[in-house]
Amino acid sequence: MTLNKNISIVLVTYNSEKIIHSFLLQPQLKNNKNIFIVDNASKDKTVEAIKELHSHVNIIISQKNIGFGSAINLALQSVTTKYALVINPDTLFSKSFFLDLGKSIQKYPYAGLIAPTTLNDCDFINLPNSEFLKPKNKNTYLSDKKANFISGACFLIRPLLFDNKKIFDENIFMFYEDNDLSKRVSKLKLDMIILGDCFIYHKGEQSSSPSNLSQRLKIFIMAGQKVIIFLNII
Repeated sequence: MTLNKNISIVLVTYNSEKIIHSFLLQPQLKNNKNIFIVDNASKDKTVEAIKELHSHVNIIISQKNIGFGSAINLALQSVTTKYALVINPDTLFSKSFFLDLGKSIQKYPYAGLIAPTTLNDCDFINLPNSEFLKPKNKNTYLSDKKANFISGACFLIRPLLFDNKKIFDENIFMFYEDNDLSKRVSKLKLDMIILGDCFIYHKGEQSSSPSNLSQRLKIFIMAGQKVIIFLNII
């Protein structure tokens, strides 16, 4: 099942040359023009790879790394569909992902955030074609549930719920954006739904090139973001 015409895909790349092909070559995204990528000043050949092999994709090139939330907000300015699927490039869709997601829009038309169930290495079957990716114990995931928090790895949102489509607080450079967004959606008195029969596989820690320096920066940035979120709450 290909991408729903009412949904745009929005993602951020940063030194993602090694993983972006696997994401964009998934059958569900084939030749779809409602895909918007902001590249956060990659130092590898991410941009060249996208332009050369995925010419149908809309790519916005930032001259500096503006952070995840700001980059998503920037991409959303070009989105004209009612819904946007914010997702990390290190993910794979289940075969019926967009069919299941489309059903959820009809079932929860006023939800603030809708997210699939995320599978990891321990609970999915990786058949030769990722189009047929499915959980080992599917019965475990059959029930939808309301949540107080939705992960930033993959979620569906209506950008027009927010002023100027800015769904993320741009003071948060990286990490904890999803915590802040979940709190903001909760304040709008809108439900956050995790779907029990709609799946992605998230590799995790693959969206940018890892290094000892990046890990130290991650710890430093995460500490700073905790302070920002705390100040927003009080």
